[in-house]
Amino acid sequence: MRNSVKNAIFLFLIFLISAGNIHSEIDGKSAEYIEIENCINVDEKKIPSPAELERKYFDKSESKKNEYFKIYAYILRHKNPRYEKERKELNEIFQNLNNFFALLADGGIGFGHEAERICACVEYELFHLQKNQLDEKMALSDSAKNDFEHILWTAGTQNVNMQQNMLDSGYLKYAKKMHEAIELMSLLESQIGNRFYNECANRYINRVMRKKLGNGYD
Repeated sequence: MRNSVKNAIFLFLIFLISAGNIHSEIDGKSAEYIEIENCINVDEKKIPSPAELERKYFDKSESKKNEYFKIYAYILRHKNPRYEKERKELNEIFQNLNNFFALLADGGIGFGHEAERICACVEYELFHLQKNQLDEKMALSDSAKNDFEHILWTAGTQNVNMQQNMLDSGYLKYAKKMHEAIELMSLLESQIGNRFYNECANRYINRVMRKKLGNGYD
């Protein structure tokens, strides 16, 4: 099995494990839980974004950040338990975006941490979801697909030397990677079926680009 495929499967398994264990891991009496709960409850009309959470705990270890993000997701999900279908589908979109970026970068531990934190990004989006966004069905036009592919590719190859990557991996392996990237692009395009998913996907991609540039998530 190719390494890139292994990486994608590994990241998806991390997501499944973390999603399944999020409830069992949460200690509602821990200092971390109380801290995040107080942060969220200050003003429910202005819930802090995952970006703000990242900045607030920038000096914590990556595993500790994962813990804070899971607590954040747990609390928001209890405040907004609706949209189970959308929760699952948005998770899949974000995980596939993360897999796409991991594929082009030849993996890395950062993508594993991101896979665990995606639950917080999903809950933040769902908390601000307006029902009419789901009703606005949309199929990407050829022009919209071109725009989506351009921004996705730009984000994925940012800070990645693709020419050197091709020389290092060899033409055959590089061609296989490009084939997998195209398949992931097509899958993502098929998953964006309404305005809400389209906007969420673009916000996620922009977040990744800004993070690569060192400007945080927002």
